[in-house]
Amino acid sequence: TMSNDSHTQSANATCAPNEVEPNINPDLLPILKYVAEIINAGNDMDPSPDQAALMQKIVGLLEGKKNLSHAPGSLIMRCKAVLSPIRRVPTEIWSMIFLMSLNADEDYNEDYFVEAREDEAPLNIAGVCQRWRAIALSTPSLWRSLEITRTADLHSSHPHPELTFLWLARSAPHPISFSFGTEEDNFYTMRELEDFHEPKRNFPLLQIVIVELLVCMPRWRTVHLDLPFLDGYDFPMPETGAPLLDSLKVTRRTSQSWTRIDQFIHRIWVNAPRLRRFDMKDETECSRGDKTLLPLPSRLTELRLEYDL
Repeated sequence: TMSNDSHTQSANATCAPNEVEPNINPDLLPILKYVAEIINAGNDMDPSPDQAALMQKIVGLLEGKKNLSHAPGSLIMRCKAVLSPIRRVPTEIWSMIFLMSLNADEDYNEDYFVEAREDEAPLNIAGVCQRWRAIALSTPSLWRSLEITRTADLHSSHPHPELTFLWLARSAPHPISFSFGTEEDNFYTMRELEDFHEPKRNFPLLQIVIVELLVCMPRWRTVHLDLPFLDGYDFPMPETGAPLLDSLKVTRRTSQSWTRIDQFIHRIWVNAPRLRRFDMKDETECSRGDKTLLPLPSRLTELRLEYDL
């Protein structure tokens, strides 16, 4: 009796969580037990052929049972939902459909990066239902691109660092493309004007983001960086370098030692055998006049250097 009561409570909590537990015909307890198990399994994965066949039989039994102490309509509807044709679509097909929902600009514009917005893919896909979320989180290529924008004072960023960490983790082991930019701010306080030529530094939380990006360096594919990036510190880089890196763009908007910048860039070049495109842009008033970037990698097929004269 105790066992039957526990099955009744479990099945009823799953199938009708908002209803008061009714007095159910004992003959239906085994049926409800199977219903609970199959519906629970269907939350995250497609029902197996055996489960689908069993559910079909259960639906028939429920429809034939007229001696229930409460109307079985909602329960039958939920059972039929598990048998819906849409539940028979393979997970791989769903992944392909989700990938097609990403902005088409990414296909022909390598300077495009996905912005983390709740009303756009992939975040809106992961918020539809438990099953879609499971598929989205198990599709690394859905998270292969990210636009990270720091505030002008380098205090914080969008998306929030915690979401950035999750995004990077979800993209593994797929190659990752990202931009690490800075909002433009045309309004300066007197203090900021006094410190205009002093090197800016990222706040500690952004330093953690940078470390996470460096950890992902073996997966870098297309990368845009606004300086400051390393803040003059020597963060450890993976020994494997950036074996998948194809395109690198660096933009200088604040004063920062070019010696440090050159060291950082050359450290990337040393272990980036697939690098084909390099873009350097200096937007500061004090553009450099030396050529310490030389020698350039012989494998480059596209080089773009922009300096204010």
